[in-house]
Order: sequence, then C-alpha cells, then structure tokens
Amino acid sequence: MGAIMAIYAAAFLFLLDGERVVDEMRDWSGKSSWTRWAAPKETGGHRWVLLTALVMIFGPFWRAVTFHIAAIPRMPAYFLSVGGSFPHSLLWTGLVVGGLYETAIRPAFESVV
Repeated sequence: MGAIMAIYAAAFLFLLDGERVVDEMRDWSGKSSWTRWAAPKETGGHRWVLLTALVMIFGPFWRAVTFHIAAIPRMPAYFLSVGGSFPHSLLWTGLVVGGLYETAIRPAFESVV
C-alpha cells in the first residue's frame, strides 16, 4: 500500500508541476488572510516546515497540491510526499484494518469457534 501511494505521490507532484492553475492558487493564497502565513516568499521560507507537518495526514493528491501552492522546493517536496506515503499508509491501513478486525473479523471468528 505504501509503494502504491508513493507512486501516486510522485505522479501527482510531477503532473501538477508548472500548471497555471497552481500558480493562480498560489497568488490567491498570498492575498488571502487565512493562507498568507504559509507563503514562503513573504515569511522567508521557514514556515513550510509547519505546513508540511500539518498536511502529512492528507492523501497524496492534496499533499502535492499543498506543496505546490506553498512553493516548497522540488526535492524536499518529493522526499516528503513520497517518503511520507509509507507512514501515512501504515497509519490509515492500520486504522481501517484494525477497526475491521475489532468490529467484524474477530467477533465472526469467536462465534464460529
């Protein structure tokens, strides 16, 4: 699952690179009072670390969109998004599979045995 999400993360980062709509969203976010804090050009680039920590719970597409809007440099964005896919997949797969096991699979086995 982590490898599949890593491929998705790399593909989304690649496909969104240079898209005009991302540039427009970045311009809008620089003007919006809600998103101005994340614009690296205005803050000296030090707040993208906080932004990265916040978006690592998102899926690969939304991470790619957020990294492009925040103008995070290419190599750190690929490293964080692709590398972050593995713990992200472990977390969500563990929650889903663990939840299914606790609510459905284990009670079904216990009723049979």
